[in-house]
Order: sequence, then C-alpha cells, then structure tokens
Amino acid sequence: MPITALTDAFDPINQQLFPIQNAERRWLAPVHGAVSSLWLASLVQTPMWNVAKRLKVVVARDQNQLNQIETELAFCGVDAYVFPDWETLTYDELSPHQDIVSERINLLTDMPRSGVLLISIQTLMQRVAPPSWLIGQHFDLSVGDRFDINTQRGLLAKAGYRAVDNVFEPGEFAVRGSIIDIFAMGQPFPLRLDLFDDEIETIRFFHPQTQRTLTADDLKAMLTGNDTSMGKESLSLLHK
Repeated sequence: MPITALTDAFDPINQQLFPIQNAERRWLAPVHGAVSSLWLASLVQTPMWNVAKRLKVVVARDQNQLNQIETELAFCGVDAYVFPDWETLTYDELSPHQDIVSERINLLTDMPRSGVLLISIQTLMQRVAPPSWLIGQHFDLSVGDRFDINTQRGLLAKAGYRAVDNVFEPGEFAVRGSIIDIFAMGQPFPLRLDLFDDEIETIRFFHPQTQRTLTADDLKAMLTGNDTSMGKESLSLLHK
C-alpha cells in the first residue's frame, strides 16, 4: 500500500479538526508508533490549502524523539525543518559549534511559512534574540560597493566573525591583499570578494577545500556571527 493512501486516510479527521479559529485548541488522544507522524504528513499534503500552507511546529520531548519523528516524516516524503539544539550543557564553557549557530541563524532570519518545524522542549526553553536584533545585525554586500578593509574587518569582528588564514567554517573570514574570503552565516559555502582599489569588483561562492568558484552573484547578505545578543542591555539583564 503506498504511503499516500495512509496519509489520505486522515482527510476525514482533518476536515473535522480544521479550520481552527484564533486561540482555539484541539487535543488528540495519545497514539501509538508512527501514527502521529503519518498524521503530520497528512497535514502537509492535505488539499485544504489553509492547513497545508501553514507552518506546523512540533515540540518533541527530547532529541531522540525529534530524530525519530524526522525519520518517520522523511519516510512519508516530508522533509521537516529542524531547529537545532546548542548541544552544550548549562554553564558549559564550550560554545556551540559554528555549523549549529549558522543553522539557527538561518532559520531565525528566514523562518519558513509552511511545512513542519521540529524542535525539542529543551531547545524551545532557550531564549533567542528577537528578529529585530537579528535583522539589525546583518548588512549587504553588492558589486560596486565601497569596501574599506580595515573598517569591514572591525565590523566582521564585532558581528562575531573570527579572523583566520583560510576559511573552513561559518563565522570565519580571511584577508589576503585585495581578496577577502568570508564564510557567512546561513550560507552553504564561503564568499570571495575581489576588490579593485576600495571597490567590490566581484562576489562569488567557492569551495573551501578545492578553492574552485561555484557560482557568482552581485548581492550577498552578511548575517551576524551569533544568535544571541551580547550588547550592553543584554549583559545588564544577564547580571540581574
């Protein structure tokens, strides 16, 4: 039996449950096995556009349950978004891995409007920076823009980027003469800026291992290197 036949079986139930008015709740009895994931898949694939086009946020009790739901949804043909956990302990001196921070920032700045978003209860309880702060921390780079290396080096450091010899991870940048490599948060590959005097001549993606150019573009958004604010107001609240 195809999976679509199983998900379609939930259509009569969904028609009874929806539409849900503002602040209205629906409670479902506990189900066994992968039935809940089948139901979630049916909400994504339902012909009811007012349900299918909304983002469904699923809160898992822990990371193991989240991974299980993600696997079950993938089996049903649904690629769920996952808001990653920091994978650090409270008061741990280690910072989250830059790949994790990059994924979180990418989701926070470009939150999907539909589909399924998975998040664990532990991650949900963590405070995140407000959208206004994240948007205010990003800046755009375009071909033809003025680019003062010393000024931009300071801006990148202030945004949480680290100066290195060669970039390999999100949140790193390197300066070599008139060439600036930046592995921007939320980007799959680092950017290479070629300058002519103090003007951006080209912007292109490149592979950090092979150094080969992948694609070229004339505009890129630079996101902050952290998903938490460490400004004076935030530090003042933390001390309280």
